[in-house]
Amino acid sequence: MKNVIMNNMQKIFIFVIIALPFLTACVNGLPQNWRLPTDKELKATWRDENKGKYAIVKGDFNSDKIVDEAKLLVRKDGMGFGLFAFVSQKDNYFKTYLLDEMQDHTLIQVFGIKDVASGVYKTACGKGYWDCQQGETPEIVIKNTAIDYFKTEGANSFFYWDNKENTFKRIWISD
Repeated sequence: MKNVIMNNMQKIFIFVIIALPFLTACVNGLPQNWRLPTDKELKATWRDENKGKYAIVKGDFNSDKIVDEAKLLVRKDGMGFGLFAFVSQKDNYFKTYLLDEMQDHTLIQVFGIKDVASGVYKTACGKGYWDCQQGETPEIVIKNTAIDYFKTEGANSFFYWDNKENTFKRIWISD
């Protein structure tokens, strides 16, 4: 009996060793036709103060106690860059969300992302950049980690998880 149990445990161990790289690739893989930015694309000195070069954010976006990620990615064909979020699902996989896309890939040199902690933040209309329109609020309550998507010395917006709609929403923080 001990030999049968040991045999089965060895088979399971071998399966896990063989399958693990494939399972990890599915969870941490990038969308087809997209790649990570190169060091050259992220070489601007303003990025040096951040470990991830303002190109990656980790946090629990959807309040399920599992770390999610957001990344700036570049099109393999060189025709743009995008902001992607990889959010954990109940089935232990990560769903990919394309939150924004720019057609000029060189703009990645001036765009970045960083995490936003939970708290209350004034929005662009709340700061008086423009009048709040229907659906806009002067303040936003962030309950989970959110993504601050910004242009250096320019506008920024937050992407935050809406639990009711089970997706991201965007709100402008500055113009």
